[in-house]
Amino acid sequence: MPMENTVKRIRFCLPVAFLLAAVMPLLSQTNNEIFEKMVGPQIKMDPAIVAQVLKAGPGKKFRIDTDGDGRIDTIYFIDEDSRHSGKRKPMVVKMVDTEGNRDLNEGDFANVLYVVDWYGDGTIDRVIEYIDRDHDGSPEEQVLYQWADYPHFKKVAPHVYNDRAYVAAWTRNIGKDSRLWYDVDYEYNQELTQWKSNFNGDEIFVFCFFYDFGDNRFYPGFENPFTFYDLDGDGVSEEVVRFIASGSTAENLRYSMDIGDNANAQMRHSYDFSITALGPVEIPSSVCMSLRLRGIPTGEFIAWENVRPFAKSANWSKAHLTWNENGNNIDIAEGKDHSERWEGVINYGNDYFPQVGGPSCGPYNKRNEVDRNHSGRFRMYYSPVDQRLHLYGAEIGWIKVDYNYDNKPDMEIVMEDTDHDGFFDLWKYDVDGDGKFEREYRLKEDKTFLYEFDYQALRAVYVQTVAPAISENQKMIEALKSVLQKREKPFRIDAVENYFRDSLVRDYDLGFALGKKIKESRDGTRYYQDLIRERYWARLLKTGMDRSPCFGGIRDAFERGEYSRAAELLYSSMSSGNPGKTWYAPFKKRFAIELVNPTERRLESQPFILSIRGIREKVPDFNPFNFALVEPEPRIDWREIPAQADDTNGDNQPDELVFVRSVPAAGSEKLFCYYSPGGRRSIVFPKKADTAVSWDSPTSTNIGWESNLAAYRIYDGQMEAFGKLQEGLILAKLPVDYHHMQPWGMDVLQVGKASGLGGISLWEDGERISVQNPGGKGEIRIRNQVLASGPVRSLVRVDFDNIRSKAGSYRVSLRLSAFADNRFSRQEITIDAPASQPVAFSPGIEKLKGDAWTFDSGIGFLASWGFGEPEAGEIGLALMFDPKQYVGIAESALDRLVKLKIGSGQTVVYWVLGDWRKGLANPVAPTARDWARQVEDLVLQLRTPVQVRLTRE
Repeated sequence: MPMENTVKRIRFCLPVAFLLAAVMPLLSQTNNEIFEKMVGPQIKMDPAIVAQVLKAGPGKKFRIDTDGDGRIDTIYFIDEDSRHSGKRKPMVVKMVDTEGNRDLNEGDFANVLYVVDWYGDGTIDRVIEYIDRDHDGSPEEQVLYQWADYPHFKKVAPHVYNDRAYVAAWTRNIGKDSRLWYDVDYEYNQELTQWKSNFNGDEIFVFCFFYDFGDNRFYPGFENPFTFYDLDGDGVSEEVVRFIASGSTAENLRYSMDIGDNANAQMRHSYDFSITALGPVEIPSSVCMSLRLRGIPTGEFIAWENVRPFAKSANWSKAHLTWNENGNNIDIAEGKDHSERWEGVINYGNDYFPQVGGPSCGPYNKRNEVDRNHSGRFRMYYSPVDQRLHLYGAEIGWIKVDYNYDNKPDMEIVMEDTDHDGFFDLWKYDVDGDGKFEREYRLKEDKTFLYEFDYQALRAVYVQTVAPAISENQKMIEALKSVLQKREKPFRIDAVENYFRDSLVRDYDLGFALGKKIKESRDGTRYYQDLIRERYWARLLKTGMDRSPCFGGIRDAFERGEYSRAAELLYSSMSSGNPGKTWYAPFKKRFAIELVNPTERRLESQPFILSIRGIREKVPDFNPFNFALVEPEPRIDWREIPAQADDTNGDNQPDELVFVRSVPAAGSEKLFCYYSPGGRRSIVFPKKADTAVSWDSPTSTNIGWESNLAAYRIYDGQMEAFGKLQEGLILAKLPVDYHHMQPWGMDVLQVGKASGLGGISLWEDGERISVQNPGGKGEIRIRNQVLASGPVRSLVRVDFDNIRSKAGSYRVSLRLSAFADNRFSRQEITIDAPASQPVAFSPGIEKLKGDAWTFDSGIGFLASWGFGEPEAGEIGLALMFDPKQYVGIAESALDRLVKLKIGSGQTVVYWVLGDWRKGLANPVAPTARDWARQVEDLVLQLRTPVQVRLTRE
């Protein structure tokens, strides 16, 4: 079963005789007859053509005009694409244009049927339909038709045929983001395909519709529906809602929110909490819709626009809040799936509430609250005691703590509503996991303002409170440690703090950098602060501090959650006062770096290159050999920003300081640079950039540079992109046969004699001068060198001379770089021209097979989408530039060439980008239009004029 393992009996309003017949398998229809009635006669395969396909083998396409109108409407082939399992060979595929109004091409997704015969035995096994209702070239809907022999399917299907249930899974892309479900062997397989399927943006799916052959009708079952909502238009969902419904009865609900709005292009899912509710609840037809799939009617299900209001207003019987306190929406015990779940936050079953769906988020480090009679009706309130939002009406709540992810409990926090007014008034803390509560606190005045279950309202509370909570927690922890250093002999750092500082990132990784995500998140930091604070507080009480005359005020402030006040009182109780922070003690001085974004565009992972000479104009004694770039305040420990100081001219003195940082829209980001004027410091950051040179032969001009997301190379003046299948560095793995698929990906571009992705040409009196030696043949001298190999930036230099023309000789120098967590290559070009005259140059973009391209000189980009290497499939190439440099565009037989102006001896910056469908987060089914939009968004981000302000302190 592709979705969560929830099995429910589906109830249909059908005649008794029909229900009796439903329990008996029907043997009169063959598999192909059922598919032909379910999907239509277009799926019939021609046995004669199939025989030819099988005889020809993989690689041969049979293109057919079945109706004689001069257009190809059917393609037969054997599919051996690398995405498939290889277990069902040969897979004979028939592509069908469902509208017959164009020439069908391989890779088409708009109004196309893919009919699949596993093993080439004449039996239809799977059909996928892509539907483009508005005829814009991009499908909005996808239907997966299949047979299934899962026992739980056969239990709930209205009819079973030949021991199989026949179903259709339907999904609609409401947000027009051109992303649908991924398939392996033309089926959705959760383990293999979920992370490349689109469960994001504005979407709806029903999994699944059970087909009744005799009634010729589809009946919705299981997830009915599953809906996603992108509230801010960033392409990822902030809310996801799932109904399990049988007929007109909703059996349960799960409603999740990304209240921190942390999901982005790299981290596609980051849900913070969910409310799971139990029915039964009757669904009125007024909130429902139905479909016709290939002309066959379906039963009703709740419409996308009605799902959220109906979910909130329905009279559920019981509700359960699950909050990911550590910002990590997985179950550590699952052992296999360690990505943030796309389904939302799936509750873990307990004594008060059953688990609904799976895999759950697990029993540990999650806050659970149960409203046993749904009296609170999903409303929430903010408690100053723990500075969190809670489920109004919940009688009981708890957090079982496993701080070091060994699947064993270490602590527990319990919350209770003892006066039955809907608000928690009792908090109990077991700080060592021995089953005994070291601290209990009862809030006398527990009533507070109620918030409706609304994303914007709840997010406003969250945003306003999480940062102050972290700041106050930090003050309290530092104060407690200062006092304990005086009162405990010897003083020791708490085990939880030690784990957070030294072991979390290193030990809790599992291939998905889980510890790093927790440590960098606000929720994860606050959660660990809470644990550390409580454990230090318990130790403080053991020192006898509670017998001090001044302790009553400290205790009152602490228990009310007024940690800044409690910290001030603690410091005032110490004879020597506040000892001050010690986390930056190794350095003598500091200055502030403020990054100011004047636009309404959030800048994700923006690279910054600061001239060290420019820094020294403000900070003359800055030492690039002994510095640390850090966040302005500690959060349990020192938050250092990976940075590197690069020597770009070979004089053994760093010239540029490089780091990557996100900057909020219409806002700023402040960092501190701590340094000592003397000495050297050695620190190793995770490497996210690398280079390689001349890996094919010692005398070649081959040089490559990469980030963890993209890789490029230039040889003989021609430039190429590598396609990556997952995040990571690949250049150290060369040489291999990268023109064919490797586990990490491949070289995606066939360059031949073209410029590839950015090969340079010069223009003189309207004539093109190529700065390339295709095949290594030519008189241009080419030299290359590595300038920096990470961890943040990879930087190479390529120099060209002996470029002869009528006017004389040119010299061209390129500096090519890639940055951590970015896909583009930054290109810096310097040209020395004869007689020091200004010149026009062109980074050439190769014409791709079957490509569609977009050019905008006003915004500054050229984007092309077409076919690259045969195994690579569809790829995207792009050039991005400053419109102020634009002077024209030209074409050759092989390239498109944007002309940019440059003065002799000057340096111009532009950018190139290469990617491929197989490496996209959701490969089904972006188009050339979507690629152009992506490129446009990127160039606008790269050209954002961020102000960098340095202030000495």
